[in-house]
Amino acid sequence: MNYTLKNYLRTLLPVIFVIILLAPGYVFFSSRGGITFLEGANFQLVARRIFPLVGLYAFTFLWLQFMLGSSMTPLRNLYPGLIKYHRRQGIFVFLLALLHPSLIIIGYGLSKFLDSSFLPEELIPFAFLGKVAILLLILTVVTARLSTLKFFRTKWRAIHYLNYLVFILVWIHSWNIGSDVQSTNLRYLWIFFGVTALTSLIWRLTRAQIISKKWQTLPN
Repeated sequence: MNYTLKNYLRTLLPVIFVIILLAPGYVFFSSRGGITFLEGANFQLVARRIFPLVGLYAFTFLWLQFMLGSSMTPLRNLYPGLIKYHRRQGIFVFLLALLHPSLIIIGYGLSKFLDSSFLPEELIPFAFLGKVAILLLILTVVTARLSTLKFFRTKWRAIHYLNYLVFILVWIHSWNIGSDVQSTNLRYLWIFFGVTALTSLIWRLTRAQIISKKWQTLPN
C-alpha cells in the first residue's frame, strides 16, 4: 500500500468512527430536548430513561467489534496494535451490554425485566432475542477468557463464531424494539451497520475460501 495512502487511511478511519459514535448520543438527546428530561428524576427514573442510550452505544461498539474482527488482516497493516485494542474493546462492549439490562432491572424491577411486561405485548418477542444475545455473549466471553485451559483450547474459536449470531440477534432486537431507531434518522445508521457488517462478513468468507483453495493447490 502506498505510504501516503496508508497514513491517510490511518487518520480517516478513526475520524469516521468518531462521527458515527457521536450520532446516537446527539439524536437521543436532541429528540428529548437536551438533558432536561433527566432533571428532578431519582435514580430509578434515570435508569428508565437512559437504558435506551446505553443500548444504542452497546450496539454501536458491537458493530465496530464485528467490523474489526472481520477485517483484522488488512487493518493490522494500518494499526499494528489492533489485536490488543480489539480484545480490550471486547471487554468494554461486554460491560456495556450487561449495563443495558441492568438499568432496566433497576428501573422496572427484576420480574418485569424477566417477563418483559414493561413493554407492549407485540415487542416481547424482540426483547427475548435481546436476552438470548446476552446469554450467548456471556458464553463467548467466558470461553475466550478460558481459552488457555486445555479443555477450551480447541473449542473457543468455534464458540467465538457465535458472536456473528449475537450481532444478528441484537440488530433485530434494536431495530424492532428501539424507539429511537424506529422514530429518528438513526434507522439509516442501523441500515448502514447491517449492510456493512454483511458485506464485511461476505468478504471475509470469500477471502478465506480463496486462501483455502490456494493451500489445496500447493504441492505436498
